[in-house]
Amino acid sequence: MPLHRVVGEVHEVRPYLVKYLKNRERYGMKVPAVNKNDAIRRVRMIEDNIEIIEVEEL
Repeated sequence: MPLHRVVGEVHEVRPYLVKYLKNRERYGMKVPAVNKNDAIRRVRMIEDNIEIIEVEEL
């Protein structure tokens, strides 16, 4: 898996599937992230006004 540098630290990046609601419709987005919180943060940077349902490591 690729590595991700965070302020001098190197972390392994894994794929996560983030399921969320936007305008009462269900969506899913696959993102590379260090952990579940990082995956949620990355999805929120792309989509706004969403409600997270589930985060699953692939």
